[in-house]
Amino acid sequence: MPLESEIFQRRRPDFSRFEAAGLKKDGGEWRCSRVFMDGQFRADIRVDARGEVRGRVYDLDTGDEYLAVHIPSQSGAFVASVRQAYADVLRDLAQRCFTAHDFVADQSNRVAALIRERFGNPPEFPWQDDSSAVFREPRTRKWYGVIMRIGRGKLEPGKDGEVDVLNVKADAADVPALLKERGIFRCYHMNKKYWVTVALDDSLGDERVMELLEASHAFAARGTGKSSAALSDGVWIVPANYRYYDVEKGFAENPVHTWKQTARVRPGDLVYLYIGSPVSAIYCKCRVLETDIPCDYDDGAVRMSRVMRLAMLRRYGRELLPMVLMKKFGVRAVRSARRMPETLRREIDRLEAENPQEAPPAAKKQADRPSKTRRIK
Repeated sequence: MPLESEIFQRRRPDFSRFEAAGLKKDGGEWRCSRVFMDGQFRADIRVDARGEVRGRVYDLDTGDEYLAVHIPSQSGAFVASVRQAYADVLRDLAQRCFTAHDFVADQSNRVAALIRERFGNPPEFPWQDDSSAVFREPRTRKWYGVIMRIGRGKLEPGKDGEVDVLNVKADAADVPALLKERGIFRCYHMNKKYWVTVALDDSLGDERVMELLEASHAFAARGTGKSSAALSDGVWIVPANYRYYDVEKGFAENPVHTWKQTARVRPGDLVYLYIGSPVSAIYCKCRVLETDIPCDYDDGAVRMSRVMRLAMLRRYGRELLPMVLMKKFGVRAVRSARRMPETLRREIDRLEAENPQEAPPAAKKQADRPSKTRRIK
């Protein structure tokens, strides 16, 4: 691996700091020169718009490019000293103009942030190779996710390059079906019966990755007997977004809807639809009538490969089940379909008993139809 890639692969440029550090804009690139080793050498460094760093080292006595600094097999004492001095120049630039990240791949960093938000667990780096991290359920101390940087050929023989991957635990009965999904592979370095490997190269969306992590986290929590008690079986919180669909208006017109299915929901399950900002509250309770309906829809904002059919059972006022209340029961965000904590389910049952039933509107005498943003091709 080139020295520049080794130092900058887990850093992202902050272009607002470049000029103060002495870099000058030249077309689509930023450039700078640094003289080092008491004036014996000069490093000419370029940073492109993607933040990729390239450098050349010149011997100022001869004016020639000093190529040995980029050849690992050149290992003499003097070459090593030049290489170390050049690396110090690069590290200084990295510290002054780049921000550090835990992982190489952008999706790895996004998923790590979502894990911290959803479960409150930061990555742990238990090995000397600090490119590999585990996510651990704090009560049982069991892993529910492992991020590693590996050769792509370990997943797809014959492929070159490296890729960040995530290992998650799954039900053994579900593993064969999961392996048919794009971006999911037989597990690398762990028990292939219960674990799968996900390539964090955006071949699988963040939402789907978090669904797999949700299930894996439940397995890890089970060591304390928490999983079956903490999460209601067959009860889901599913997000809705006003930017894509007016949920309240749509269900007022027709209480039976098709809806994007992104979790292992089953017919007969309960789905609580949560509307995000500006409502930030659970809007209604629905019964799942049908699942795994094939769908081919992508408008650039919403993509669906399967949908489910929901029938609204009860509608809530905006003030009854706000996010403020949900946070008290461990729900800090609803970015994708997730199981509802049993304690929140019991609280909703209590509130329903204390508040008069707000029945769903009468269905119009028309066939169930998808909403505009959820039509099926």
